This record gives sequence, structure tokens and C-alpha cells, in this order.
Amino acid sequence: MKQVNTKLAIAVETYFADLARIYASGGATGERSSYGPLANLFNAVGATLKPKVFCVGELADQGAGHPDFGLYAAHQVQRGRPRQGQVPERGVVEVKPPDEDTGGTVIREQVVRYRRRYDVVMVTNLRAFALVVPDDTGGERTLGTFVLAASADEFARKLEKPRAFAGEAAAGLVEYLARALSHRAALAEPKDLAWLLASYARDGLARVEAAGDAPLADTGDERPGVFLTNALTGWEPRTTKPLPFPELEEERDRAEKVKQETPILVILGNPPYNGFAGMAVDEERALSDAYRTTRRVRKPEGQGLNDLYVRFFRMAERRIAEKTGQGVVCFISNYSWLDGLSFTGMRERYLEAFDAIRIDCLNGDKYKTGKVAPDGSHRTRAFSRRKVTRSVFRSAPPS
Repeated sequence: MKQVNTKLAIAVETYFADLARIYASGGATGERSSYGPLANLFNAVGATLKPKVFCVGELADQGAGHPDFGLYAAHQVQRGRPRQGQVPERGVVEVKPPDEDTGGTVIREQVVRYRRRYDVVMVTNLRAFALVVPDDTGGERTLGTFVLAASADEFARKLEKPRAFAGEAAAGLVEYLARALSHRAALAEPKDLAWLLASYARDGLARVEAAGDAPLADTGDERPGVFLTNALTGWEPRTTKPLPFPELEEERDRAEKVKQETPILVILGNPPYNGFAGMAVDEERALSDAYRTTRRVRKPEGQGLNDLYVRFFRMAERRIAEKTGQGVVCFISNYSWLDGLSFTGMRERYLEAFDAIRIDCLNGDKYKTGKVAPDGSHRTRAFSRRKVTRSVFRSAPPS
């Protein structure tokens, strides 16, 4: 796992040392005495985020009781008169003592109340953390957990050596808290997405390394979220034809359930380029049809919209901009859609559907520019046989 920076490693060690000292005093309560160390840890991690996140203890009752902390983004702090009753953007925190089960009935009812008022709730008993968010039905689901110790006794033993404990757990804990405190943040920059994906990858690697040679459990409905599927079809409910093998039917049905029911925020890819792919049929035909009409620009000309990569662009645009309402599309594609006469409707549509479009042109169009860059200078092409661009589209929810 990636090494945590020095300041955050010290913050985690301090969290453990402070808890150890508080409990060793013999005069502490199991929950409220821990607020200071926990707030310091949240603020240390929150200070590294953009925008920064900070916690406010003993949150006022805003209709659901008094959460232990509210997690506010820096831009919620305004000059002049404070906004009374402002809801913390990144959710709230409910704290319990280490010997208490964070999934108990009473606690669960309290968390449900908070979740319905604040949308996101972090529940912690100091040795374990869980992020509770809305599910697709309006209920609650746990998005992710991080466990420092399996029991209160084990936690107490580890706290006796805070530096060793931090060396073992700091990187994973900081990664988890950074993701949790960023849960409701918009992905404003490609680097934000890169950090988030890398964070989950590091977490997954750590889990695999910790498991060692332990046998995998893929029982019941649990399985990796990777599917063998046609990326262009199955996004809308429709009658499907039976397949020759039951296993393939099950794989298709699982993939279509994700496509139709799961909120998708990121679509990455390198669509195939084939200008002679022929006419699309059925569901694929409808994809390119969306770009064949215009409102303010000239009608498309030629056969360029039959290129395979256009269908992938439309699939991604429809899923992110129209269904989810926010997210990022990042494709490596050929160059022709940028100025070709076949793509007038495609370009017009993107200007209306997305909040931001960024294009890195790798100067690979040997038929138009050769080794001449758009500014007229002579540069070596990144690719000699393909016309290539990298495009990033970002759609944000309406304010």
C-alpha cells in the first residue's frame, strides 16, 4: 500500500496515543471523552482535501436529534453573518464506545434518522468505521467499512503501542477517511477521479495481501463487479432472446441489472474505430440516430456516423448526462468527430449535454496535419497510423 505522508502518519499516531492516555486515566467515558482525538483526526485528513473539510462537534438539532459531529466543506464558511441551521455538506458522524456494537437496533434507528436528514452518516466506535448512504429504494446501505481491531480488548492492546499501531494502520485509515469525507464532493477534475480510483485500488490490494493464501468466498450473490457483456446494448428494459448457454444468459442478466439500475458516474474506454462497420441495427441503430438531426447547425453529411466509436460515445453520453445526471466520460478516440461534416449534430449535442469538455489532441491525423500541430509548428505525431484524441466530458447535477 502507498505510504501515508508524514503529517497524516503523525495524526494517526496522535489519535491512538491520545485515546490510550484518556482510557488509562480511569476517569473517561467510553464515548464523549474520545471526541477531541477523533475531531483532530478528521480535521487532519480533511485539511488535505480540496475543498478542505472540517468537523463541528455537538451539532445542533436540525430535526433529527444531535449528531456527534457535522462534516462541513470549507466553502460553506461565509463572511458576515453565519448561515444558521446550514446542513453539513459531507454528512454527520455518530460515535459509540469501543465495546458497543455499531449495528445494534437502537443505534440503527438513530442512524436511519440521521441518514434521512443528512444523507450520509459515518458510524464509528473508534476501532471501526462505516459509511451509511442511501440505497436505490430510499433506504440505507453501508458503502464501505474500515476495521482497526476486531474487539475492544484487541483495540486496547494495540493502543499500548501507538507508533507501531500507526505504522500498521495509518495508510489504510487515512485512505478510507479521505474517501469518506469526499463522498459527496463533485469530481471536478480528472485528477480527482484518478485519485479516487487509485485509492480504491490500493485498498483492494491491501485486502488481497492481508488475505494471503486464504480461500476466496464468490458464495450467494457475491462476485467481482466485472461482466462479460456488449457495452452498447442492454441499457434499457426490453425482451431479450435466449442464449445457447445458461451461464451466458446469467452473465447477461447480471450485467443488464447493473446497466439499468445502478447509478454509474464514470465511463472510461478506448472505443473501436471502424469507418466501414456498416449500418447498425436494432438498439445500436438508435444510438447513432441521436446525432442525425440538428437544430442550429447544418445537417450531418456523409457516412461518418456509422463508425463504431460514435455508438460508444452516444451510449456514454446517454447514461451519464441523461440518466445519472452527473459524472465523467473519458474516451480515447479518433479525430474525425472534431471537425468532420458527419458530426455536426454530435458536436451540437455535447455542447448542450455537458458542463465541461476537455480534449487532448495528440496530433495523430496523418491525412490532415501530418507533422504540423494546430498552431502551425512542426512536431512529431504521437501515433503514425491513427487519428487520435483523448476526450473528457463532465456533467454535473443541476443546482
